[in-house]
Amino acid sequence: MIARFILERRQALAGGWRWLATERFQRLAWLAGGRALAALIGFGSVVFLASILSPAAVGAWSIMLAIQGYALQVSDHGLRTVVMAESSKPGHGARGYLPAYLATRLTITACVYAVTCLFTWIVYPDWLGAIALLLVSLFAVALFLDWLALVEDRYQIASILLVVRPAIFLIALLVLQTGLTLDLLAGLFAGAWIIAAATSWLLLNVPTTLALRRWVQPHHQTRLRIGSTLDQAPPGPMSVNAMVRAGRPIMLAQLIGQAMVNLDLVVVGVVLGLAAAGQYFLAAAMATAGLVVANAAGQIANARLGRLIREPKLFDAELIEESTYLAWLATGFVVLLAHLANPLVAVFFGDAYAHAATLLIAMLPWFWLAHQSALLQAALAVRQMQQVLLLVALQAAMVLLVGLMISSIWQAALVFAGLRGVVEGARVWLLTRHLPGAVRQRLLINWLLPGVLAAIAVAGSLMLYSAF
Repeated sequence: MIARFILERRQALAGGWRWLATERFQRLAWLAGGRALAALIGFGSVVFLASILSPAAVGAWSIMLAIQGYALQVSDHGLRTVVMAESSKPGHGARGYLPAYLATRLTITACVYAVTCLFTWIVYPDWLGAIALLLVSLFAVALFLDWLALVEDRYQIASILLVVRPAIFLIALLVLQTGLTLDLLAGLFAGAWIIAAATSWLLLNVPTTLALRRWVQPHHQTRLRIGSTLDQAPPGPMSVNAMVRAGRPIMLAQLIGQAMVNLDLVVVGVVLGLAAAGQYFLAAAMATAGLVVANAAGQIANARLGRLIREPKLFDAELIEESTYLAWLATGFVVLLAHLANPLVAVFFGDAYAHAATLLIAMLPWFWLAHQSALLQAALAVRQMQQVLLLVALQAAMVLLVGLMISSIWQAALVFAGLRGVVEGARVWLLTRHLPGAVRQRLLINWLLPGVLAAIAVAGSLMLYSAF
Protein backbone atom coordinates (compact mmCIF):
# COMPACT_ATOMS: atom_id res chain seq x y z
CA MET A 1 0.00 0.00 0.00
CA ILE A 2 2.75 2.47 0.98
CA ALA A 3 4.86 1.54 -2.05
CA ARG A 4 1.86 2.05 -4.32
CA PHE A 5 1.13 5.42 -2.72
CA ILE A 6 4.73 6.57 -3.24
CA LEU A 7 4.65 5.38 -6.85
CA GLU A 8 1.36 7.18 -7.51
CA ARG A 9 2.71 10.36 -5.99
CA ARG A 10 5.90 10.22 -8.06
CA GLN A 11 3.87 9.69 -11.20
CA ALA A 12 1.54 12.56 -10.35
CA LEU A 13 4.41 14.93 -9.67
CA ALA A 14 6.68 13.55 -12.41
CA GLY A 15 8.04 16.01 -14.88
CA GLY A 16 8.24 18.76 -12.30
CA TRP A 17 10.93 20.58 -14.25
CA ARG A 18 8.83 20.35 -17.43
CA TRP A 19 6.08 22.13 -15.49
CA LEU A 20 8.33 25.22 -15.49
CA ALA A 21 7.70 25.57 -19.21
CA THR A 22 3.94 25.41 -18.94
CA GLU A 23 1.69 28.42 -19.36
CA ARG A 24 0.44 28.04 -15.77
CA PHE A 25 3.94 28.45 -14.33
CA GLN A 26 4.70 31.35 -16.65
CA ARG A 27 1.51 33.06 -15.50
CA LEU A 28 2.48 32.59 -11.86
CA ALA A 29 6.03 33.75 -12.56
CA TRP A 30 4.79 36.94 -14.22
CA LEU A 31 2.38 37.75 -11.41
CA ALA A 32 4.81 36.84 -8.64
CA GLY A 33 7.53 38.87 -10.35
CA GLY A 34 5.19 41.85 -10.68
CA ARG A 35 4.22 41.65 -7.01
CA ALA A 36 7.84 41.30 -5.94
CA LEU A 37 8.93 44.31 -7.99
CA ALA A 38 5.96 46.37 -6.76
CA ALA A 39 6.78 45.46 -3.15
CA LEU A 40 10.43 46.36 -3.68
CA ILE A 41 9.53 49.75 -5.15
CA GLY A 42 7.00 50.34 -2.37
CA PHE A 43 9.64 49.57 0.23
CA GLY A 44 11.91 52.06 -1.52
CA SER A 45 9.24 54.72 -1.00
CA VAL A 46 9.08 53.86 2.71
CA VAL A 47 12.86 54.14 3.01
CA PHE A 48 12.86 57.50 1.23
CA LEU A 49 10.06 58.92 3.39
CA ALA A 50 11.82 57.77 6.56
CA SER A 51 14.95 59.60 5.46
CA ILE A 52 13.23 62.98 5.07
CA LEU A 53 10.35 62.83 7.59
CA SER A 54 10.36 62.68 11.36
CA PRO A 55 9.09 59.54 13.14
CA ALA A 56 5.93 61.45 14.11
CA ALA A 57 5.26 62.44 10.48
CA VAL A 58 5.84 58.86 9.32
CA GLY A 59 3.44 57.71 12.04
CA ALA A 60 0.78 60.16 10.89
CA TRP A 61 1.18 59.04 7.29
CA SER A 62 0.94 55.37 8.29
CA ILE A 63 -2.34 55.94 10.14
CA MET A 64 -3.73 57.86 7.15
CA LEU A 65 -2.86 54.90 4.93
CA ALA A 66 -4.60 52.61 7.42
CA ILE A 67 -7.76 54.74 7.23
CA GLN A 68 -7.57 54.63 3.45
CA GLY A 69 -7.15 50.86 3.60
CA TYR A 70 -10.34 50.32 5.60
CA ALA A 71 -12.27 52.72 3.36
CA LEU A 72 -10.98 50.85 0.33
CA GLN A 73 -12.27 47.49 1.57
CA VAL A 74 -15.74 48.94 2.20
CA SER A 75 -15.84 50.73 -1.16
CA ASP A 76 -14.79 47.53 -2.94
CA HIS A 77 -17.64 45.69 -1.18
CA GLY A 78 -16.28 42.40 -2.50
CA LEU A 79 -17.43 43.34 -6.01
CA ARG A 80 -14.02 42.82 -7.57
CA THR A 81 -13.89 39.22 -6.36
CA VAL A 82 -17.49 38.53 -7.37
CA VAL A 83 -17.18 39.96 -10.86
CA MET A 84 -13.94 38.05 -11.46
CA ALA A 85 -15.61 34.79 -10.45
CA GLU A 86 -18.71 35.47 -12.56
CA SER A 87 -16.72 36.62 -15.59
CA SER A 88 -14.75 33.37 -15.67
CA LYS A 89 -17.91 31.28 -16.10
CA PRO A 90 -18.65 29.91 -19.58
CA GLY A 91 -20.68 32.34 -21.67
CA HIS A 92 -20.08 35.31 -19.36
CA GLY A 93 -17.88 37.96 -20.97
CA ALA A 94 -15.83 39.98 -18.49
CA ARG A 95 -16.43 43.22 -20.36
CA GLY A 96 -20.15 42.65 -20.16
CA TYR A 97 -19.98 43.43 -16.46
CA LEU A 98 -18.00 46.65 -16.83
CA PRO A 99 -20.91 49.17 -16.91
CA ALA A 100 -22.71 47.67 -13.91
CA TYR A 101 -19.49 47.06 -12.00
CA LEU A 102 -18.15 50.57 -12.54
CA ALA A 103 -21.47 52.30 -11.79
CA THR A 104 -22.04 50.30 -8.60
CA ARG A 105 -18.46 50.56 -7.41
CA LEU A 106 -18.26 54.31 -7.97
CA THR A 107 -21.62 54.87 -6.24
CA ILE A 108 -20.49 52.95 -3.15
CA THR A 109 -17.13 54.74 -3.27
CA ALA A 110 -18.80 58.17 -3.23
CA CYS A 111 -20.76 57.21 -0.12
CA VAL A 112 -17.66 55.82 1.61
CA TYR A 113 -15.71 58.97 0.69
CA ALA A 114 -18.31 61.22 2.32
CA VAL A 115 -18.63 59.11 5.48
CA THR A 116 -14.85 58.77 5.93
CA CYS A 117 -14.31 62.50 5.50
CA LEU A 118 -16.98 63.13 8.11
CA PHE A 119 -15.30 60.67 10.47
CA THR A 120 -11.95 62.39 9.93
CA TRP A 121 -13.45 65.82 10.57
CA ILE A 122 -14.74 64.54 13.94
CA VAL A 123 -11.71 62.49 15.06
CA TYR A 124 -8.71 64.04 13.24
CA PRO A 125 -9.85 67.52 12.12
CA ASP A 126 -6.29 68.62 11.36
CA TRP A 127 -5.96 65.81 8.83
CA LEU A 128 -9.16 66.51 6.91
CA GLY A 129 -7.42 68.12 3.91
CA ALA A 130 -4.88 65.31 3.58
CA ILE A 131 -7.49 62.57 4.04
CA ALA A 132 -9.81 64.19 1.49
CA LEU A 133 -6.97 64.15 -1.06
CA LEU A 134 -5.85 60.64 -0.10
CA LEU A 135 -9.37 59.23 -0.47
CA VAL A 136 -9.56 60.44 -4.06
CA SER A 137 -7.49 57.31 -4.68
CA LEU A 138 -10.62 55.24 -3.88
CA PHE A 139 -12.21 56.37 -7.14
CA ALA A 140 -9.03 55.59 -9.06
CA VAL A 141 -8.82 52.12 -7.48
CA ALA A 142 -12.43 51.51 -8.54
CA LEU A 143 -11.43 52.35 -12.11
CA PHE A 144 -8.23 50.27 -11.93
CA LEU A 145 -9.01 47.22 -14.07
CA ASP A 146 -6.13 44.85 -13.42
CA TRP A 147 -8.75 42.18 -12.68
CA LEU A 148 -9.91 42.41 -16.29
CA ALA A 149 -6.42 41.49 -17.47
CA LEU A 150 -6.42 38.50 -15.13
CA VAL A 151 -9.83 37.27 -16.29
CA GLU A 152 -8.79 37.61 -19.92
CA ASP A 153 -5.55 35.73 -19.17
CA ARG A 154 -3.39 38.71 -20.15
CA TYR A 155 -1.05 38.16 -17.25
CA GLN A 156 1.82 40.19 -18.73
CA ILE A 157 -0.38 43.29 -18.68
CA ALA A 158 -1.62 42.44 -15.17
CA SER A 159 1.98 42.18 -13.98
CA ILE A 160 2.91 45.52 -15.55
CA LEU A 161 -0.11 47.22 -13.98
CA LEU A 162 0.97 46.07 -10.52
CA VAL A 163 4.16 48.11 -10.86
CA VAL A 164 2.76 51.34 -12.32
CA ARG A 165 1.31 52.88 -9.15
CA PRO A 166 4.29 52.33 -6.78
CA ALA A 167 6.73 53.36 -9.53
CA ILE A 168 4.91 56.64 -10.24
CA PHE A 169 4.66 57.42 -6.52
CA LEU A 170 8.39 56.80 -5.94
CA ILE A 171 9.35 58.89 -8.97
CA ALA A 172 7.17 61.75 -7.73
CA LEU A 173 8.80 61.56 -4.29
CA LEU A 174 12.28 61.68 -5.80
CA VAL A 175 11.39 64.67 -7.97
CA LEU A 176 9.77 66.61 -5.09
CA GLN A 177 12.27 65.80 -2.37
CA THR A 178 11.94 69.01 -0.41
CA GLY A 179 8.91 70.57 1.18
CA LEU A 180 6.91 67.36 1.39
CA THR A 181 3.83 67.78 3.58
CA LEU A 182 1.11 65.30 4.43
CA ASP A 183 -1.25 67.09 2.04
CA LEU A 184 1.27 66.86 -0.78
CA LEU A 185 1.99 63.20 -0.02
CA ALA A 186 -1.73 62.44 -0.15
CA GLY A 187 -2.06 64.22 -3.48
CA LEU A 188 0.90 62.34 -4.94
CA PHE A 189 -0.50 59.03 -3.73
CA ALA A 190 -3.89 59.72 -5.31
CA GLY A 191 -2.25 60.97 -8.49
CA ALA A 192 -0.23 57.77 -8.81
CA TRP A 193 -3.43 55.73 -8.55
CA ILE A 194 -5.12 57.90 -11.19
CA ILE A 195 -2.25 57.31 -13.61
CA ALA A 196 -2.36 53.57 -12.88
CA ALA A 197 -6.12 53.47 -13.57
CA ALA A 198 -5.69 55.39 -16.83
CA THR A 199 -2.89 53.02 -17.85
CA SER A 200 -5.12 49.99 -17.27
CA TRP A 201 -7.85 51.48 -19.46
CA LEU A 202 -5.39 52.20 -22.27
CA LEU A 203 -3.58 48.86 -22.20
CA LEU A 204 -6.86 46.94 -22.09
CA ASN A 205 -8.58 49.16 -24.68
CA VAL A 206 -11.51 49.79 -22.34
CA PRO A 207 -12.58 53.12 -23.93
CA THR A 208 -13.23 51.33 -27.22
CA THR A 209 -15.25 48.65 -25.45
CA LEU A 210 -17.45 51.22 -23.74
CA ALA A 211 -17.78 53.39 -26.84
CA LEU A 212 -18.97 50.48 -28.97
CA ARG A 213 -21.15 49.17 -26.08
CA ARG A 214 -20.04 45.57 -26.69
CA TRP A 215 -20.99 44.16 -23.33
CA VAL A 216 -20.92 40.39 -23.42
CA GLN A 217 -20.38 39.27 -27.00
CA PRO A 218 -19.80 41.41 -30.14
CA HIS A 219 -23.28 40.48 -31.44
CA HIS A 220 -25.05 41.30 -28.15
CA GLN A 221 -26.14 44.91 -27.79
CA THR A 222 -27.45 44.67 -24.24
CA ARG A 223 -28.34 47.73 -22.19
CA LEU A 224 -27.35 47.54 -18.57
CA ARG A 225 -28.36 49.66 -15.63
CA ILE A 226 -28.32 49.38 -11.84
CA GLY A 227 -30.60 46.58 -10.68
CA SER A 228 -30.97 45.01 -14.13
CA THR A 229 -29.63 41.77 -15.54
CA LEU A 230 -27.96 40.86 -18.79
CA ASP A 231 -31.01 39.04 -20.10
CA GLN A 232 -29.51 38.32 -23.51
CA ALA A 233 -26.27 36.90 -22.12
CA PRO A 234 -25.97 33.14 -21.87
CA PRO A 235 -26.62 31.82 -19.33
CA GLY A 236 -28.06 34.30 -16.85
CA PRO A 237 -25.34 36.60 -15.46
CA MET A 238 -25.79 38.08 -11.98
CA SER A 239 -27.82 41.21 -11.45
CA VAL A 240 -26.18 44.11 -9.68
CA ASN A 241 -28.23 43.48 -6.55
CA ALA A 242 -27.11 39.85 -6.49
CA MET A 243 -23.49 40.93 -6.94
CA VAL A 244 -23.76 43.32 -4.00
CA ARG A 245 -25.30 40.62 -1.80
CA ALA A 246 -22.63 38.13 -2.80
CA GLY A 247 -19.91 40.68 -2.09
CA ARG A 248 -20.93 41.46 1.51
CA PRO A 249 -19.37 38.41 3.19
CA ILE A 250 -16.26 38.93 1.08
CA MET A 251 -16.09 42.54 2.25
CA LEU A 252 -16.38 41.36 5.85
CA ALA A 253 -13.52 38.91 5.37
CA GLN A 254 -11.42 41.63 3.70
CA LEU A 255 -12.07 44.05 6.56
CA ILE A 256 -10.99 41.40 9.05
CA GLY A 257 -7.87 40.79 6.99
CA GLN A 258 -7.16 44.52 6.95
CA ALA A 259 -7.56 44.64 10.72
CA MET A 260 -5.13 41.74 11.12
CA VAL A 261 -2.55 43.73 9.15
CA ASN A 262 -2.72 47.22 10.65
CA LEU A 263 -5.24 47.60 13.46
CA ASP A 264 -2.39 47.21 15.92
CA LEU A 265 -0.61 50.09 14.17
CA VAL A 266 -3.63 52.35 14.65
CA VAL A 267 -3.88 51.42 18.35
CA VAL A 268 -0.14 52.08 18.80
CA GLY A 269 -0.63 55.54 17.31
CA VAL A 270 -3.55 56.28 19.63
CA VAL A 271 -2.02 54.82 22.81
CA LEU A 272 1.70 55.57 22.37
CA GLY A 273 1.71 58.53 19.97
CA LEU A 274 2.60 59.17 16.35
CA ALA A 275 6.37 58.81 16.86
CA ALA A 276 5.91 55.27 18.19
CA ALA A 277 3.56 54.52 15.31
CA GLY A 278 6.27 55.64 12.88
CA GLN A 279 8.75 53.17 14.38
CA TYR A 280 6.12 50.44 14.35
CA PHE A 281 5.16 51.15 10.74
CA LEU A 282 8.73 50.79 9.51
CA ALA A 283 9.24 47.51 11.36
CA ALA A 284 6.00 46.13 9.93
CA ALA A 285 6.96 47.31 6.44
CA MET A 286 10.26 45.44 6.61
CA ALA A 287 8.59 42.26 7.89
CA THR A 288 5.92 42.45 5.20
CA ALA A 289 8.49 43.01 2.47
CA GLY A 290 10.16 39.77 3.52
CA LEU A 291 6.97 37.85 2.75
CA VAL A 292 7.28 38.43 -1.00
CA VAL A 293 9.25 35.23 -1.62
CA ALA A 294 6.84 33.26 0.55
CA ASN A 295 3.86 34.65 -1.37
CA ALA A 296 5.42 33.59 -4.66
CA ALA A 297 6.07 30.09 -3.31
CA GLY A 298 2.53 29.95 -2.01
CA GLN A 299 1.09 30.83 -5.42
CA ILE A 300 3.02 28.00 -7.06
CA ALA A 301 1.91 25.62 -4.31
CA ASN A 302 -1.70 26.65 -4.88
CA ALA A 303 -1.48 25.59 -8.50
CA ARG A 304 -0.03 22.22 -7.53
CA LEU A 305 -2.69 21.60 -4.91
CA GLY A 306 -5.40 22.50 -7.40
CA ARG A 307 -4.15 19.80 -9.77
CA LEU A 308 -4.39 17.18 -7.01
CA ILE A 309 -7.86 18.04 -5.70
CA ARG A 310 -9.30 14.76 -7.03
CA GLU A 311 -6.57 12.72 -5.33
CA PRO A 312 -6.98 13.24 -1.55
CA LYS A 313 -3.89 11.25 -0.57
CA LEU A 314 -1.69 13.04 -3.05
CA PHE A 315 -3.23 16.37 -2.03
CA ASP A 316 -2.41 15.75 1.64
CA ALA A 317 1.12 14.58 0.81
CA GLU A 318 1.77 17.66 -1.31
CA LEU A 319 0.38 19.94 1.40
CA ILE A 320 2.69 18.38 4.00
CA GLU A 321 5.71 18.68 1.71
CA GLU A 322 5.02 22.31 0.77
CA SER A 323 4.36 23.24 4.39
CA THR A 324 7.64 21.68 5.51
CA TYR A 325 9.50 23.49 2.75
CA LEU A 326 7.96 26.83 3.74
CA ALA A 327 8.75 26.17 7.42
CA TRP A 328 12.44 25.77 6.69
CA LEU A 329 12.41 28.69 4.23
CA ALA A 330 10.80 30.92 6.88
CA THR A 331 13.30 29.73 9.50
CA GLY A 332 16.18 30.76 7.26
CA PHE A 333 14.70 34.22 6.82
CA VAL A 334 13.99 34.54 10.55
CA VAL A 335 17.57 33.66 11.50
CA LEU A 336 18.88 36.09 8.89
CA LEU A 337 16.60 38.96 9.91
CA ALA A 338 17.15 38.36 13.62
CA HIS A 339 20.89 38.87 13.20
CA LEU A 340 20.73 41.66 10.61
CA ALA A 341 17.78 43.69 11.93
CA ASN A 342 19.90 46.31 13.65
CA PRO A 343 22.33 46.98 10.77
CA LEU A 344 19.49 46.90 8.21
CA VAL A 345 17.50 49.53 10.10
CA ALA A 346 20.63 51.63 10.57
CA VAL A 347 21.44 51.51 6.85
CA PHE A 348 17.92 52.11 5.53
CA PHE A 349 16.44 54.43 8.16
CA GLY A 350 19.21 55.81 10.36
CA ASP A 351 19.62 56.12 14.11
CA ALA A 352 16.32 57.98 14.55
CA TYR A 353 14.49 54.69 13.93
CA ALA A 354 16.76 52.39 15.94
CA HIS A 355 13.84 51.03 18.00
CA ALA A 356 12.29 49.67 14.80
CA ALA A 357 14.98 46.96 14.79
CA THR A 358 13.78 45.53 18.11
CA LEU A 359 10.17 45.72 16.93
CA LEU A 360 11.11 43.88 13.74
CA ILE A 361 12.63 41.04 15.74
CA ALA A 362 9.53 40.82 17.92
CA MET A 363 7.43 40.50 14.75
CA LEU A 364 9.44 37.57 13.40
CA PRO A 365 7.20 34.89 15.00
CA TRP A 366 4.30 36.45 13.07
CA PHE A 367 6.50 36.41 9.96
CA TRP A 368 7.24 32.69 10.42
CA LEU A 369 3.62 31.73 11.08
CA ALA A 370 2.32 33.83 8.18
CA HIS A 371 4.03 31.43 5.78
CA GLN A 372 1.94 28.58 7.13
CA SER A 373 -1.36 30.45 7.41
CA ALA A 374 -1.16 31.53 3.76
CA LEU A 375 -0.64 27.94 2.59
CA LEU A 376 -3.31 26.48 4.88
CA GLN A 377 -5.87 29.08 3.81
CA ALA A 378 -5.12 28.27 0.17
CA ALA A 379 -5.53 24.55 0.83
CA LEU A 380 -8.93 25.06 2.47
CA ALA A 381 -10.00 27.43 -0.31
CA VAL A 382 -9.12 24.81 -2.94
CA ARG A 383 -11.36 22.42 -1.02
CA GLN A 384 -14.24 24.93 -1.23
CA MET A 385 -14.25 25.68 2.52
CA GLN A 386 -14.80 29.44 2.29
CA GLN A 387 -17.26 29.48 5.20
CA VAL A 388 -14.62 27.85 7.38
CA LEU A 389 -12.12 30.52 6.36
CA LEU A 390 -14.56 33.28 7.29
CA LEU A 391 -15.22 31.64 10.66
CA VAL A 392 -11.49 31.34 11.34
CA ALA A 393 -11.00 35.00 10.38
CA LEU A 394 -13.72 36.06 12.82
CA GLN A 395 -12.21 33.96 15.61
CA ALA A 396 -8.74 35.35 14.94
CA ALA A 397 -10.17 38.89 14.94
CA MET A 398 -11.65 38.27 18.40
CA VAL A 399 -8.23 37.14 19.62
CA LEU A 400 -6.74 40.30 18.14
CA LEU A 401 -9.26 42.60 19.83
CA VAL A 402 -8.76 40.98 23.24
CA GLY A 403 -4.99 41.08 22.75
CA LEU A 404 -5.06 44.78 21.84
CA MET A 405 -7.02 45.62 24.97
CA ILE A 406 -4.56 43.68 27.16
CA SER A 407 -1.50 45.09 25.34
CA SER A 408 -2.77 48.64 25.85
CA ILE A 409 -2.30 48.15 29.59
CA TRP A 410 1.47 47.70 29.20
CA GLN A 411 1.76 50.67 26.79
CA ALA A 412 4.84 49.20 25.12
CA ALA A 413 5.23 48.88 21.36
CA LEU A 414 7.21 45.67 21.87
CA VAL A 415 4.15 44.00 23.41
CA PHE A 416 2.02 44.98 20.41
CA ALA A 417 4.65 43.57 18.06
CA GLY A 418 4.67 40.28 19.96
CA LEU A 419 0.87 40.19 19.83
CA ARG A 420 1.06 39.74 16.07
CA GLY A 421 2.70 36.36 16.58
CA VAL A 422 0.11 35.32 19.15
CA VAL A 423 -2.80 36.16 16.83
CA GLU A 424 -1.18 34.48 13.83
CA GLY A 425 -0.45 31.42 15.95
CA ALA A 426 -4.11 31.25 16.94
CA ARG A 427 -5.13 31.50 13.29
CA VAL A 428 -2.76 28.69 12.25
CA TRP A 429 -4.06 26.49 15.06
CA LEU A 430 -7.67 27.18 14.06
CA LEU A 431 -6.89 26.38 10.42
CA THR A 432 -5.22 23.07 11.27
CA ARG A 433 -8.33 21.98 13.18
CA HIS A 434 -10.12 21.70 9.83
CA LEU A 435 -7.50 19.37 8.33
CA PRO A 436 -7.55 15.57 8.61
CA GLY A 437 -6.11 14.40 11.92
CA ALA A 438 -3.19 12.54 10.35
CA VAL A 439 -2.24 15.58 8.25
CA ARG A 440 -2.45 17.91 11.26
CA GLN A 441 -0.26 15.61 13.33
CA ARG A 442 2.35 15.32 10.60
CA LEU A 443 2.45 19.07 10.09
CA LEU A 444 3.01 19.73 13.80
CA ILE A 445 5.88 17.21 13.85
CA ASN A 446 7.49 18.76 10.78
CA TRP A 447 7.16 22.28 12.20
CA LEU A 448 8.80 21.40 15.51
CA LEU A 449 12.51 21.60 14.64
CA PRO A 450 12.43 24.65 12.32
CA GLY A 451 10.05 26.39 14.73
CA VAL A 452 12.37 25.80 17.69
CA LEU A 453 15.36 27.10 15.72
CA ALA A 454 13.43 30.22 14.73
CA ALA A 455 12.32 30.79 18.34
CA ILE A 456 15.90 30.48 19.58
CA ALA A 457 17.07 33.02 17.00
CA VAL A 458 14.37 35.49 17.99
CA ALA A 459 14.86 35.06 21.74
CA GLY A 460 18.63 35.33 21.45
CA SER A 461 18.48 38.50 19.40
CA LEU A 462 15.95 40.14 21.73
CA MET A 463 18.12 39.32 24.74
CA LEU A 464 21.20 40.65 22.96
CA TYR A 465 19.58 43.95 22.00
CA SER A 466 17.98 44.41 25.42
CA ALA A 467 21.40 44.02 27.05
CA PHE A 468 22.70 47.14 25.34
